[in-house]
Amino acid sequence: PWRYAAAAALVFSIGAWLIFRVFDYDVWWHAAIGRWILDNLAVPRTDHFAAAALGRPYHDSQWLFQAVLAVADRIGGMVGAQALMAGLGPM
Repeated sequence: PWRYAAAAALVFSIGAWLIFRVFDYDVWWHAAIGRWILDNLAVPRTDHFAAAALGRPYHDSQWLFQAVLAVADRIGGMVGAQALMAGLGPM
């Protein structure tokens, strides 16, 4: 019985991923910060990407997600990043 439940969950998850698109308008920003984190092996302390806040102190509370998103982007491109976000569920 657990095999049927696991198979049904897998089919449902793949179907949901194919039907629903992930809409996060900041995905490019998150991916850019994630790439910066991977390149520098540090969490940014100043804003590097917002034109109005460039160089100002910045507290990044989503650094782990951004780093994982950048890894998914490096492995599978934005399709990989979108698959990661779809796997995490609604955000």
